[in-house]
Amino acid sequence: MKSRAIHGIPRSALTIWRNLRATVLPMRQMATMLVKFSRDERGATALEYGFIAALMSVATIALLAQIGVNVSDLTGGVMAGLK
Repeated sequence: MKSRAIHGIPRSALTIWRNLRATVLPMRQMATMLVKFSRDERGATALEYGFIAALMSVATIALLAQIGVNVSDLTGGVMAGLK
């Protein structure tokens, strides 16, 4: 059985072109979406505030841990003095 040509183009070439077009178009749309996403700066400020809040939390926890050790030593000394 012989493959028929459409407008002088072999049927297999048309099939390849259709498959390629079906693959390339979504890739172009994805690339366009990624470029738009990379240029969008609306979420950058919220992200920066999140990093600042996280840093402040870590510093506060470290400070409270150090104060807790000092208070424990102080109360231990007072209790020993009262005995």
